[in-house]
Amino acid sequence: MQTARVIVVGFDYSPLSEAALHRALRMTEAVPFATLHAVTVGTRVGADVRLPDGAVMSQWAAVEAVRIHLRERVRAVPDIGARNLRVIGHVRGGEPSQAILDLAFTCNAEKIVMGAHSATDDHGGTLGQVAQRVLAQAPIGVHVETAVASAPTPAPFDPLRWAFVFGTGNRRSKGALSAHSANVGMKA
Repeated sequence: MQTARVIVVGFDYSPLSEAALHRALRMTEAVPFATLHAVTVGTRVGADVRLPDGAVMSQWAAVEAVRIHLRERVRAVPDIGARNLRVIGHVRGGEPSQAILDLAFTCNAEKIVMGAHSATDDHGGTLGQVAQRVLAQAPIGVHVETAVASAPTPAPFDPLRWAFVFGTGNRRSKGALSAHSANVGMKA
């Protein structure tokens, strides 16, 4: 797996952006003192900001909500990530691909990690528009998490486990099983 010291992650609260955050944490494991910048792009609603999850709040509250959400996600996987990892949450406005690219340029990132999906997820196997734009314009490496790439690996076939799950063929009658389960937890 590739490693990087400074990574920008596109984070919009979707399952694929959560997978991208997880992948970015894995990329920092071999690099002490790495920095991970997670950028969430909101839209202006008057003086407030609407986050991708639909919450409308002040700019300060939006940054704090993103920071708390990221902290909880990083703490949920304590064995993953670099020693002395620094995770910084950013809330930006404007077009999402440009916000990601601008932050990557500003913080001198070595890698961009993001999820690839459209708003309706009906793109028929192609990347979302934001991922396509970032891939086309990024001067650095971009890792895109797709639904297939982020799927868990299938469990290997274990014949002993199947024998344990399905039994050896010695079965009790249904009446005996239900009578036994009816007596469980009864006091004398």
